[in-house]
Amino acid sequence: MPTSTDDFRGPAVDSPEGFVSTLLLDWMEELETGLAVRGRRTRLDGVLHISSEPPTETTRSAYYVSNVPLHETSGSWLEREGLNTDGAVAAKNDGTLAGWLQAYENNIHGRPYVGHAAAWWTTPSIANFDVLQTVAGTPDSVSGQLIRQMTHTLANAGAHEVHTRFTHSAFAELGYVSDASSGLWLDVTTMP
Repeated sequence: MPTSTDDFRGPAVDSPEGFVSTLLLDWMEELETGLAVRGRRTRLDGVLHISSEPPTETTRSAYYVSNVPLHETSGSWLEREGLNTDGAVAAKNDGTLAGWLQAYENNIHGRPYVGHAAAWWTTPSIANFDVLQTVAGTPDSVSGQLIRQMTHTLANAGAHEVHTRFTHSAFAELGYVSDASSGLWLDVTTMP
C-alpha cells in the first residue's frame, strides 16, 4: 500500500479524485493482466462471501458497456446515434451525476453506439436510475447489460437505495422490488 503521493506511478495524486482515478487505473491494469481476478459476491445468512469463479471458456460479447468519459462534449457521440442525453448532461453539469454508461458494438472501431444509461443522486445515499435508452434494433440483452452494470456502478459509488421507473427482467434478477408510488427500488444491501 502506498504511504505517500510519491509512491504512485502516473499523474500527480493531489486530490481525492486523482487518488481514486490512479487507483482504478491500477486495478484495471491488474485485472487485465490476471494479477488480480474478479470475485463473485454471495450473501448467506446476512454475511457477504467473496469467492473467485472457476475459469470458464468465455465467448466474445457482441456489445460492450463502458463509462461515458466526462468532459465538455460528453455524450455528443450518443446524440449523433439518436439518443437523448439531456438528463445525463444536466446532471453532469449540476454535479449530481452518479453514473453514466454507454453501450456499443464490440468491434475494432467501438462503434456504433447503441445505448446508454444514467443515474443521479437525489440524496447522498439515494440514486435515481432515470435514463435507459437503446437505438431501434438493439437486442434486449444490451438493456440487461446496462441495467446490471449501472446497478453495480451505483452500489460501488455508495448508493444505499436505487429507484427507477423502468421495467425489465434484469431489475428483478438484481433484487429490485415494486413500489406502487415510484416504480421499482432496490435496497443495495439485499442485492444477490
